[in-house]
Amino acid sequence: AQWLTTLGITGVVLQYRCVSEGHYWPAQYEDWLECARAVVAQAVSWGCDPARVGVLGFSAGGHLAGYVACKAPPELAPALQVLVYPSIDTETPHEDGDIDPWFPEKGYPPPETSVHLNVGAGAPPAFLAGIISDTFCPAKENTDVYAKALEENSVPYEYVTTDEHEHGCGLQDWWTVPCTDWLVKLGWAVRPTF
Repeated sequence: AQWLTTLGITGVVLQYRCVSEGHYWPAQYEDWLECARAVVAQAVSWGCDPARVGVLGFSAGGHLAGYVACKAPPELAPALQVLVYPSIDTETPHEDGDIDPWFPEKGYPPPETSVHLNVGAGAPPAFLAGIISDTFCPAKENTDVYAKALEENSVPYEYVTTDEHEHGCGLQDWWTVPCTDWLVKLGWAVRPTF
């Protein structure tokens, strides 16, 4: 949220309930719905346009952000999405991963919530950042397949990758600089002046 404020964007952080704390899917989606309703209801009082609400998510939060970008009710649908080393396919990693795929019986989102399976022509523009050597959310099994699904549905997107960072690297110039350019180009951000 602090990075977004440097771009003139109001950021809201959702701390959703996690599977690791015993909260099974769709608790995470329900938390997002509640948060989205509050954001839309409060947007004008914050000096924001309720029709220009986007989502940003990293890793499992990237799955949630991508899922809501594709499946949210129309009145809450995000107008753009930023997904950073996201989990797109709930059944990955398929090969040589450092974690197991998500098993619905253990509370994780089921395969039908895999984001690339839910893309339609109405999905919002996307900025994707993938890490080629990521052993948790491999780019070839996640961001690559999502980029392909976006392209097949004529959804505009920008996609950057790196092989110099690891999963969980957070805010890094390899993706924040091109993401800032993308947000400025779309009229969502102002270029920082520091």
